[in-house]
Amino acid sequence: MKIKEKTLLEVVNSLGMTKEVEIGCEDCFKKVDQFVEMLREGGEPDKIMPLVQEHLNVCACCKEELEALISALEAEDPK
Repeated sequence: MKIKEKTLLEVVNSLGMTKEVEIGCEDCFKKVDQFVEMLREGGEPDKIMPLVQEHLNVCACCKEELEALISALEAEDPK
């Protein structure tokens, strides 16, 4: 089986971004609503919740969930 160069680069990049302490998707999902509320209130959730931000930087699925939540809240209560 031959691995595509793009896939190999993605794996190497992901390995390079790993940290000694990380959270998984389940923990990120539990905190994403707080993260979004801080964003909407003009806070800095990336500084208060750095593990969530780091997970969102590397996990496309969780980032998609974040963006969907933001879109739903904006549609419900446009500012």
